[in-house]
Amino acid sequence: MVYLSKSKVQNIHARYCESLNESRPIYPIYFFNLCYYEKLSTLADDCDAIFGDVVVDVNDGRYLYKFFGVGNIFGSLKIQYTKIEGLDFLLGLDFVGSLDASQTPVLIRSNNYLKQAFLLLNNIISANNDQLVMYDNPSLFLNNQQCLMYQIDFDIKMDYRDCRPYIYDN
Repeated sequence: MVYLSKSKVQNIHARYCESLNESRPIYPIYFFNLCYYEKLSTLADDCDAIFGDVVVDVNDGRYLYKFFGVGNIFGSLKIQYTKIEGLDFLLGLDFVGSLDASQTPVLIRSNNYLKQAFLLLNNIISANNDQLVMYDNPSLFLNNQQCLMYQIDFDIKMDYRDCRPYIYDN
């Protein structure tokens, strides 16, 4: 099952301040530890916010604990090809803001074992029309009705390509 809580989707055309690209955080009052993402294995253990496009891939399972304190991602979040069953490691995540029009802010794809995707995001900011895209996660919904009801229940623009007719729906 997938849940989004209090999601507000905005479409914005902007860029982050140049000083965010430097090696020091611009707003230390707001973020105790702003980390710059290169890859998950080298990411610090105590990040409050992450600057960069985050990718969680097949070999990153042992590093998921690094997300426990992260509340904000200034970039995109991609979760793909994992063997995880849930997104509990992202329960503290409140904001994802991707200002790159070529990136989907949140992409969850090709996770064969994913059964629960709890995202308690309050804001997803995007420079394009896609805010959340999920596909090829065959264990998320039990049937087509559950998938379609999810789309109706949450006020969020979402492309969920896994909604399809199930042969054995009652």
